[in-house]
Amino acid sequence: MINFSVKNVISFKGIKDVETLYKTCIIKKKSLPLKKEDKYCETEIYKTLQKDTFEKYEMRKDGKLIGDIEIEVNKDSVFVINLESYCRHKYKGIGTNLLQVAVERSMDKGNRGVVTLNADKLHKMQQNPKGFYEKMDFKELPAKTFDISIFGIPMSLDVNKSPFWLKRIK
Repeated sequence: MINFSVKNVISFKGIKDVETLYKTCIIKKKSLPLKKEDKYCETEIYKTLQKDTFEKYEMRKDGKLIGDIEIEVNKDSVFVINLESYCRHKYKGIGTNLLQVAVERSMDKGNRGVVTLNADKLHKMQQNPKGFYEKMDFKELPAKTFDISIFGIPMSLDVNKSPFWLKRIK
């Protein structure tokens, strides 16, 4: 019997499942640790999908998926399609570190450093994410009530005008 596995590159109609390590980062455990050194833990962010302008990144801790972000990289901005934290009750910093991927990509290849998204409640359990994005220096954009009810609250971040992000991505 021959055993083999292919997990690094799968291609189907231009979609590439790349699964390459993008970076490692540190997140904080929410529960009170017994030892000071147990307060933080290391995670990895992998780029797992790419098609034209669409990219997907997954954050994993010890091989377990704890969050992901899907972005569309355009000439003038990066649009966050979806940002999800699966273990937010256990860890702090998942969303911020994944959002940093979009911020970094907005500064790549001469882009202007603009990140846009629609803040929308996706699940019954999820709070309205607008407060989180405002904490990350996103500003609400004008929109019609009808559009907000369908797409969510449009928000934008100018990385070049955000001391928080400029310091973080230095």
